[in-house]
Amino acid sequence: MIVIVDNDKQSEGMWTFIKRETNSSAKIDGSKPYYKVSSSLYVVPIPKPTGSAGDVYIEMLFPDAWLKYELDGRKPKLRQKKAKSCSQVSMEKENL
Repeated sequence: MIVIVDNDKQSEGMWTFIKRETNSSAKIDGSKPYYKVSSSLYVVPIPKPTGSAGDVYIEMLFPDAWLKYELDGRKPKLRQKKAKSCSQVSMEKENL
């Protein structure tokens, strides 16, 4: 399985997961072309342009025409949501 992920501040949890699952001593920060997590799982971060330190998310790869396209009166929204921490998600699951 190949999982493509945004390369932004909200990806910190993904990098932590990869580091933990692979027992890596190397820095995991989305700077490599891909990360092999297991024999059948690879994580591929959206590459950052050379010299860029900013966030990169998959919608940035779409052509402008796609981003302006309306479907049933709705257009894609390109604002990034604040990421939830792992503990916030765990607490939400416990309250279900």
